[in-house]
Amino acid sequence: MFQPHDFGQDDIDPTTLAELLRESGASCQILRDACAPFEHRGGNPLATETMIWSLVHGYAMLSCEGKIHTPSRGQAPEITQILPRLSLRPGN
Repeated sequence: MFQPHDFGQDDIDPTTLAELLRESGASCQILRDACAPFEHRGGNPLATETMIWSLVHGYAMLSCEGKIHTPSRGQAPEITQILPRLSLRPGN
């Protein structure tokens, strides 16, 4: 997702690379904003952001690859059913 890991930056034309980096940064800011109101383990917002990104990304990849919606396993839980309960920081 917005990662040029399959290509070297030299393999991407400058316009596409600029767009990729801009959109990647915007996506990261959305994640930061969404996680900001919550208590962070050890006071580290990056811990919360990493946990949420990993969970959502993993769920999306499994879903896209048909790994969690299968006839033998039934319907997968909704993402809201597997997200952990996060406490809001005081004042939020």
